[in-house]
Amino acid sequence: MDSLITILVSIHEYCRPGLGFLSREELYQTILNHACELMKTDQGSLMIYNPARKELNIVASQGLPREV
Repeated sequence: MDSLITILVSIHEYCRPGLGFLSREELYQTILNHACELMKTDQGSLMIYNPARKELNIVASQGLPREV
């Protein structure tokens, strides 16, 4: 639980106004990197639901082939 709180605080600090991300992609990749660290894995993906297409889209990945 302490690891999760530490990760959430670091993401929050990085997202403060004036210190923000350059893009959503950078935010998504940072969230995924922290999630993989927390889960102690080298592979993972972050998916966002697209309601218009009614599907999940991979917005960040780590350790997965591009085709996925």
